[in-house]
Amino acid sequence: MKRSVLNLAWLLLGILAISAALIALGRRDAVSDPRADSFHPSGLSAFAGLLRANGYEVASTTSPLPKLSKGDVVVACLDPERSEEIDSDGSGAAKRIAEFVEGGGRAILLPFDSDFGRGSRAVADSPITMESTVRPGKQFQVKVSPGAVELELYRFLPQDLTSPAIWEGKADHQGYAALTKDGKGVLLTVSDGIIASNRYIDQAQNAGLLVSLVSTVAPKGSRLLFTEATYTNTQPGMIELLGPAVVGLWYQGIFLFVVIVFTLGKRFGLPEEVRVVQTGQRELVNAVADAYRRARSTRVACRAAYDRADFEVRRAVKLAGDAPASERDLRIPPELGAEFRRTFEGTIDTLTPQEAFARCQSLRRHVRSFLSKG
Repeated sequence: MKRSVLNLAWLLLGILAISAALIALGRRDAVSDPRADSFHPSGLSAFAGLLRANGYEVASTTSPLPKLSKGDVVVACLDPERSEEIDSDGSGAAKRIAEFVEGGGRAILLPFDSDFGRGSRAVADSPITMESTVRPGKQFQVKVSPGAVELELYRFLPQDLTSPAIWEGKADHQGYAALTKDGKGVLLTVSDGIIASNRYIDQAQNAGLLVSLVSTVAPKGSRLLFTEATYTNTQPGMIELLGPAVVGLWYQGIFLFVVIVFTLGKRFGLPEEVRVVQTGQRELVNAVADAYRRARSTRVACRAAYDRADFEVRRAVKLAGDAPASERDLRIPPELGAEFRRTFEGTIDTLTPQEAFARCQSLRRHVRSFLSKG
């Protein structure tokens, strides 16, 4: 009873640990992580790969004071709840980008909801038509939140800047993407960057719209630099810094540890229990058979088969056990009597195990046929 309660406790503890791990992993995917090397649903690794496939050079930096070179095109993700605007009066990466654009640089701003689960739930079930205002007839069917086109495009820009939308929802004519002149540079602002995430970039024509947007400010061959310090949740951990392969190995190691603890029953911190294997009848029979096989004792095997068949036949015909074999043969069919005699026919000690087994099997079949006719 005590042992069963202990096993139940270990089982419940294992279920609790696995549940906690699954909840933690699920919560991790619910937090937006828009980094160019992130393979999470909210990551931008697929977007970065798409840009490379279209002839762009892609790089990323986590520095709060990124080094921006002439000719670079900055791709900055922003948290709508915490980032108010890209302004030279700010600090850190946002200030550096603002100064870069005022000096003639180009930047693409992608707002990202910090709660990726909330942003995902807002995405429309059916594609929404986006139409270009500068190229009549140019349209894309995209999967995006209907509310995204209603966001104020300029909330991230210095307040004295205004610009018409270059992409808008065809049904309600709400702006989705705007191109803004700032000093000598240009800012491309998108109202919601969720279409660039790994989960939604392959939905409808999201990838096509993204390539079209990027080409507005960055001709092919340009260097696109993802400045990840502009987002509040993009600081990678020690394991993530080593790359996705190491992250995968880390999760596999955790899973292997769980298997070792709860499947193999290891007793951490306690001495190992010595589990003695109990020898049963099957092991004994196998051992005896192996001994006879190695000794090539075909006579013993044939004698055992003969005696068993003889016992069953004598019981069926109601013949005493000490009666001679000749009297037994008079009460059974001639072919069965011949099989009994054939079992020990010739030099039986020189038979191979296969030949002896064939004789015993043949005798057994004839006995069963005789008994079934009863």
